[in-house]
Amino acid sequence: MANFRNTVIHKGDFPSKEESWKYGRNVYDYIVLVLTALNDRLGDKWQTGLTQAVFHHLNDVRTRLKNNLGDDLNDAIVRQQSMPTFVSVSRPIPEISFQQVVEEYISATPRFVK
Repeated sequence: MANFRNTVIHKGDFPSKEESWKYGRNVYDYIVLVLTALNDRLGDKWQTGLTQAVFHHLNDVRTRLKNNLGDDLNDAIVRQQSMPTFVSVSRPIPEISFQQVVEEYISATPRFVK
């Protein structure tokens, strides 16, 4: 998997649709495997820990901005953006196939280029 990724990212290779699907399925399966293992070993504690880490990071960013901008931070607009993804740590671990999750994502995303 690492060779495929590096060839695409660093060498500019354009993989076939089949290669892309295979890579995507492998990544998806690995993520589900890791999330399942975390859930089996730690229950919901890992999600709580991850949520705390995200909030700690956002607070750290705000502190650094405050240090750099001083009182001007009150005039600054700080935004956070997120996008829906196939797998989320804030939702239950998916129990559907990669094909099904892609189809659901495409049907739920109005601007998805088909």
